[in-house]
Amino acid sequence: MQYRNLEKPDESGSCDCSCRTCSANHRSLTTDHCILMRGLYVIIDTKLARGDIGKTAEDVIAGGANFLQLRAKDLSTREFIAAGTRLSKICRRNRIPFVVNDRVDIALALDSDGVHLGQDDMPPAAARKIIPQGKLIGLSVHSLEEAEKAKEEKPDYIGAGPVFFTKTKVNAIPPVGTDFIRKIGSGTNLPIVAIGGINAENMEEVIAAGADAIAVCSAILSADNVKAATEKLVKQIKSH
Repeated sequence: MQYRNLEKPDESGSCDCSCRTCSANHRSLTTDHCILMRGLYVIIDTKLARGDIGKTAEDVIAGGANFLQLRAKDLSTREFIAAGTRLSKICRRNRIPFVVNDRVDIALALDSDGVHLGQDDMPPAAARKIIPQGKLIGLSVHSLEEAEKAKEEKPDYIGAGPVFFTKTKVNAIPPVGTDFIRKIGSGTNLPIVAIGGINAENMEEVIAAGADAIAVCSAILSADNVKAATEKLVKQIKSH
């Protein structure tokens, strides 16, 4: 995969990456940010997950995913915390970064590696005031205007999409296409995580557009064999 300006750290751990996060001290993360924000980013949505989410997380990690997010819009706060506690333990045991979708309060309660925010959630600048230094903040962007504003809001990475049509979210925003990834990539140093309707059949287009990482949800959670589905996508990414 081609990474726009994110250089791999040398053996000493130093990094020439110009992205914001590499200046942070990631207490609970196990490697440099510019490596973390590459590869396969898996969103475990409690509405879509089949069976036990802990088993799903274990299979996803065994398949080679290197980043997990928990999305739990259908759960109560207590249920969300319970689910997050399980996944957080699994991710820490396997040294995989774990972030919470939308809920800064739950991210704090779980001491997760960060939070991913939408355009209607707490602004990144406000979240930065209350979460510990070194935690990741991701921000969803759906337009060139939002991507431009993100440079001022200074999240640690942006989730760009939906690239393709997706049934994962109710009232989903119309697809922005791969050209959107290409356009925002030319104007930002923030790592770009492409998201929305991405699967084994169309992933090549997204990689070619310059995404730094690929986020998937239903492409893996709907599979009969979660580990095998993850392995297939990881293999595709690593072939570039």
